[in-house]
Amino acid sequence: MTCLILIAATGSANAKVALATLDLNGTEVNIDGGAIYKSLFVEEGYIFSEVRIDITLAHRMYSLDEGIRLYVRPPGGKWVILNGRTHFGWNYDVELHKTITKTASYSYRPQVKYPAGKWDFSFFDATEVPGWADPGGHTYLDGSKITILGTPIPPPPEVEEITSTVSGLTNLSSLPVNVKFSKDVEGFVSGDISTTNATVGPVSGSGRDYSFNLMPSGDGGFTVGIKANAVIDAYDQGNMQSGILEFVFDHSAPVAEITSTETGPTAADIIPVTVTFSEAVTEVDITDISVSNATRQGVTDIGNNSYIFTLEPFKDGEVTAWIPASGVTDSAGNYNGQSETFRIISDRSAPVAEITSTETGPTAADIIPVTVTFSEAVTEVDINAISVSNATKQGVTDNLDNSYIFTLKPSKDGEVTAWIPATRVTDGAGNGNGQSETFRIISDRSAPVPKITSTEVGPTAAASIPVTLTFSDKVTGFDAEELMVKEAEIANFDDSANPVFTFNLVLPAGKSGSASVGITRGAATNLAGLMNEEGASFAIAYDRIVPTVTIAAEVTSPSNAARIPVTVTFSKPVSEFTGNHVMLTGAGWKIFLARGRIMPSTWFQRGLEPSPSI
Repeated sequence: MTCLILIAATGSANAKVALATLDLNGTEVNIDGGAIYKSLFVEEGYIFSEVRIDITLAHRMYSLDEGIRLYVRPPGGKWVILNGRTHFGWNYDVELHKTITKTASYSYRPQVKYPAGKWDFSFFDATEVPGWADPGGHTYLDGSKITILGTPIPPPPEVEEITSTVSGLTNLSSLPVNVKFSKDVEGFVSGDISTTNATVGPVSGSGRDYSFNLMPSGDGGFTVGIKANAVIDAYDQGNMQSGILEFVFDHSAPVAEITSTETGPTAADIIPVTVTFSEAVTEVDITDISVSNATRQGVTDIGNNSYIFTLEPFKDGEVTAWIPASGVTDSAGNYNGQSETFRIISDRSAPVAEITSTETGPTAADIIPVTVTFSEAVTEVDINAISVSNATKQGVTDNLDNSYIFTLKPSKDGEVTAWIPATRVTDGAGNGNGQSETFRIISDRSAPVPKITSTEVGPTAAASIPVTLTFSDKVTGFDAEELMVKEAEIANFDDSANPVFTFNLVLPAGKSGSASVGITRGAATNLAGLMNEEGASFAIAYDRIVPTVTIAAEVTSPSNAARIPVTVTFSKPVSEFTGNHVMLTGAGWKIFLARGRIMPSTWFQRGLEPSPSI
């Protein structure tokens, strides 16, 4: 409870009080008008309904109006003649009592609070008669005195207490306030209450005790106090201004901001995170923090309303952290609202490059366009990041969407390759790439060359001869209809071993001549789309006419000749004819072959039975 206590001065009403007494012993009356005066002091603390100055003379004398002039100077005031009906100067009159007695009283009623301090009194000879004396011959004011008397009014009302059940920092939108005055008062209303950054509700209560509600206007400090003269007592005296009761209003929820020294994407295994609140909050622990795709580790208070903890990502992707609502409170008891979500991309995987081309192999293209596509964004790729074989590489252009294009110019026919070696580029998190798969394509810029051969040589009497057609590389769409054949027919065409094709030339029976097979320019196209620029042909002499045989002997049968010459005549030249080709019947015969120009002659020994054909 907040309490402001003020102590008011007290006094007894209607009792005559001697404020101060001035002893005039030894006081000399000044004859020539010089300032001879004595002083007394009045203490502070009273307001009087009437103040009277009594002068008591020790000896009987003539009227003061004719004898002694009395002057008085209040604290901070001017000299004023007290007798002789002179105006005192504070808007009141002096009441004179002109009796020739020992005591003369002069009264005035100022209705003011006399300040503490020195009251000065001065006495002068009014008649300017030297040696003024009373009838008894006294010439001094010996034994005389001046007394200041007054009847006190009770002290004015003061605010004794201004209190509240709420103290200091609060989040309440309405606070009860109680006010206790030092005495019964009246006229206390809302307008008598002074505030800063707050408004006041209706006042209730009476006598000494009152209450009202105080509503802060907004966050920050606010005060309440009672104005001067807010109330009056039975004597119409107003109160003094009270002291001030101070509060701080905090109705705003603490706001958490989550940051990190890491920026995404990051390859870090541990991500440091800082939570900074907009104001001091109750202790934060790990359960006050929610995360996704990560584990959270420890919370440490680093001062300035900030706390640190760490995140360990589970896998590549977005990692998030946030402070749910109502997890912590500030000093005023306000719960936090849910924070903005902290987001960071974790990327601990190396970027992967895939190399492709719109060309398929084999290709006859002089320039092969190639695209490198990475699995994620990487640092700028230049030509030095690419390795090739059997080709030269040309320019790299960013094609967006994490892809880059360049070209390959084959050095010669054959396999052309390209690849990205490891650690040539990095992703946004700093991970170096792994070596890519090798891109491979067959470059074939040479037209296919055909060649036709056979294991058979001519002239031949074979009914069918094997033929092989071989191209320098594979071709497409080639079949037997593409063959140009003369004096023969195609059989058993086989293209399963492309670029080697096999078939048979079937030669006509009973004929002889020259058979041929061939292809013309442009008859075949290789896989790169190039047609053969040269033709090819194969020819072979054949003889499918069967020779007839005539056998004649130079003797007649029967014959007793020991040796019978026999002539075998073929209808056409033959080769490799020997005695083994002659069938003999009868015993004891022996064949002798003589050399002939083409056909040998045969002589039979004597006693041989001639062949039935002779």
